[in-house]
Amino acid sequence: MNNPLAIFRLKREERLPALLSLLYFAGLNALWIHHNFEPFTRCGKLGYWTLFSRHFLLSGFDPQTYVMLSQWRQLYELERHPLLAVMLYPFAALNDWLMDVTGMNCAVFIVATVLTLLFTYAFVFMLRILRDAMQLRYADALLLDVLLFACAYMMLTSIAPDHFGISFFLLVCFLYLCAMSIRGRWHMPTWVSAAFAVVVTGVTVTNGVKVVLGHLFCVGRRRFFRLRTLLLVCVVPAVVIGLSYAVVYETIEKPEQERQDRNFKARMKKDPKFVEQVRKHEAEARERHKDAMGNNSTLVWTDMAISRPRTVVDNLFGESLVFHEKHVLEDANRGRPVFVTYDTAADHVAVGLLLVMFVWGMIVGRRDRLVQLCVSWFAFDMLMHLVLGFAISEIYIMTAHWAFLIPIFMACLFRGQQGWRLMALRAVVGVLTLFLLIHNGRVLLGHLL
Repeated sequence: MNNPLAIFRLKREERLPALLSLLYFAGLNALWIHHNFEPFTRCGKLGYWTLFSRHFLLSGFDPQTYVMLSQWRQLYELERHPLLAVMLYPFAALNDWLMDVTGMNCAVFIVATVLTLLFTYAFVFMLRILRDAMQLRYADALLLDVLLFACAYMMLTSIAPDHFGISFFLLVCFLYLCAMSIRGRWHMPTWVSAAFAVVVTGVTVTNGVKVVLGHLFCVGRRRFFRLRTLLLVCVVPAVVIGLSYAVVYETIEKPEQERQDRNFKARMKKDPKFVEQVRKHEAEARERHKDAMGNNSTLVWTDMAISRPRTVVDNLFGESLVFHEKHVLEDANRGRPVFVTYDTAADHVAVGLLLVMFVWGMIVGRRDRLVQLCVSWFAFDMLMHLVLGFAISEIYIMTAHWAFLIPIFMACLFRGQQGWRLMALRAVVGVLTLFLLIHNGRVLLGHLL
């Protein structure tokens, strides 16, 4: 694999699954657009933030991308997403032109198209990881790939206009390149890791750590800790991100913040009802974040009091993978309880099976260098969410950052199996996949329709 861009060329065995996955993700996005078609396609001199916030409710996801494409503004927190606004600007320019031509806000169509393409290729890359790196039979690889995208918040992330879908695609793409390097199919060039470090960190800062870990596992400790490698993979991307942050802050963030402050102060003077709403919102926020580690824009989203064991069972391996049927897709910051119970034994069995097979596969494959890389990624996410408590109250919206490890760990259970053991394993995973598709599909479609 001399040309990294060649990975976007579909192999013969991938064409039909790619087509079916394209239709699957396009269908989900079409249903989401239909869900709020009239308000989401309004255009003109509107308050887009108010418009989308009023009609947008999709668990803990936010409508910033829609707002930014409708009226160019910097809305994502720059400390956590330093380059995301720049990446979205071409799509905002495209939507501005389309609104002039069609008289309709096309932000939802642009986002749906991008997410459909990204998730289709992520499906293909996962299939390759399972086939080429984990050495599974075609049917087994396809089964585990389908299981991943049958998980609750993988379905949801494929339609959510947030940064998680972009992060998911970039991480899966980089993991595929790492897998091929670890298996000796190609040599991971330093410039590729450096480029991914800039882009991945630009979308979500914390995920940049995974790129550094990926390059470490690909080239080994001796080569990684050479000055040239450290400079290119760690220092140069950090400098690029830092300089980009400064430029974006001065040219986009600061003027936007000043404009918001002026509007806020003017409205506070003129609108008593708005003053009351602000006070109520601030009181709710203080109560919600009372157990946070700090008050800055990042630490305020941590929580040291929420039960970790219950988080793992009900949310990390619960809501993330199997939708609860109570408080469907409600937002934890708008009244949804942090923990919701399942109604049936089948839900508990599915969650238990996923958790057991995830851990069992991790143990079975512990000597595999690729599995070790995946474990390091998962450990970093758990350090962020379970130890430090970042976004722990809605940990399920982070599913796309780690759920693609599930089929890789489960693939370790398939390797070397033959006869009745292989057939039994296929039957269990097949039934589990079918359950996820039916249960999660029913809950999601019931909400959208």
